[in-house]
Amino acid sequence: MGFQDIKNIVVLMQENRSFDHMVGFMKAPDYPIEGLDGTEWNVRNPHDPNDQDRIYVSRLAGSVFDPDPGHHFGDVNEQLFANPNGPPPASPQSNKGFVSNYARQDDVGPARAGAIMDCYTPSKLPVLTTLAREYAICDNWFSSVPGPTWPNRFFVHAASSDGRVDNDVIHTYDMRTIFENLSDEGWTWKNYSRDWSLTTFLENLKGPQFAGKFTSHGQFKRDARAGRLPNYSFIEPKYTSTFGRASDQHPPHEIDAGEALIAEVYSTVRNSPQWENTLLVITYDEHGGFYDHVLPPAATPPDSNVGDHGFRFDRYGIRVPTILISPYIAKGTIVHLGDRVFDHSSIPATVKKVFGLSDFLTDRDRHAETFDDVATLSAPRADAPTSFAQSVELARREKTLTTLSKERTWLEGVVTPQSDRPMSDFQKSLVEAAHRLEFGETTRMHAIRTMRRIETEFDAAVYLREVSDKFSTWHKRRRRPS
Repeated sequence: MGFQDIKNIVVLMQENRSFDHMVGFMKAPDYPIEGLDGTEWNVRNPHDPNDQDRIYVSRLAGSVFDPDPGHHFGDVNEQLFANPNGPPPASPQSNKGFVSNYARQDDVGPARAGAIMDCYTPSKLPVLTTLAREYAICDNWFSSVPGPTWPNRFFVHAASSDGRVDNDVIHTYDMRTIFENLSDEGWTWKNYSRDWSLTTFLENLKGPQFAGKFTSHGQFKRDARAGRLPNYSFIEPKYTSTFGRASDQHPPHEIDAGEALIAEVYSTVRNSPQWENTLLVITYDEHGGFYDHVLPPAATPPDSNVGDHGFRFDRYGIRVPTILISPYIAKGTIVHLGDRVFDHSSIPATVKKVFGLSDFLTDRDRHAETFDDVATLSAPRADAPTSFAQSVELARREKTLTTLSKERTWLEGVVTPQSDRPMSDFQKSLVEAAHRLEFGETTRMHAIRTMRRIETEFDAAVYLREVSDKFSTWHKRRRRPS
């Protein structure tokens, strides 16, 4: 299959999990990814040369992880270099600050900090790991920014975060996007979401010509069944646990709900009449503070922006799991660390190449590796799985009493996510940004909306759903002729 045979690219981007945390223990003699062998470790104090209390990676990760690890710019620098200001490292060892950083997060402390080294076994993530074995895994895919969600998601869309390294809700994100490049040359696209779309905050996409491009996950399933998927589909998970479970896998949301979403997206594409011409990408925006043993390489070339903290975008963030899926990809393909380095800019770079677009977005996608050539088979495979019902049920049955006990202790009796928990930092950023959206309201109505008291995940879910509906209605009205 050549890239000329790809008619549709579908991207599902999940939240806040590192490569080693999710798939590191897939490493085996017959599956030699750059993963874990169980000897990887951190100490509680990387600045103390006499600290011999090594905390090794474990296979104890459970369905729920709480409290949320740190993953802002200073946190990531500490995790990598034991120094919030970044390199040069304060100790001779890199990637040794995960435990010490987690100990400093709210409600954690040194005694519980070793949990940041907990990783999953393949049996606990049957969907993700089955897809990795069935198709292609990249063990050399890095987040674009050593920081949180917003800048990394914007690199997927614009090959830039416009100089931001944090979830900056005040900044105007007016970078040109891959969506505009597609539209300008007659290609189709849609953004599918459940409760909120982060692409809503991209200023250029608020124009009336893009009304109808932002739609629901249910519409994704209908489009796929009918063979009407656009050339480029970007899928966002559910970010809140009200009106159904959150499926983003952002701690403390259940990992299993995200597995179910991945299975649903895969099965939807697999059973679509467009399957043979579709390339599906499943990836994660950033590592979320979880352990990974690989030091991110230098970014080539650096971004032209100089961002917060004087950061020059000259190095990538931490590795994340990325699975490439197509009937033309050989079973068990491993795109190895060291051969080619990918980051989120590889997505717009691949979209440009596949659809023959005229322009790049920035120097980052201009020089990024593309992944269209991973689909190497001359004929589509007939042996690809069509559903995951049995493997998901097997994972539920294989949860050990030890893991369940650990989850109950960690959450003080609460295993199932509860929507009355306080908002996460990420959810707070969504609410604050939603406050800033304008869609034809009077000044008084906008003031009343933004004065609303929002403290829990339930509050955030209700508010975001309401604002999303109002914004969508306003957006569609703008498209109508006067």
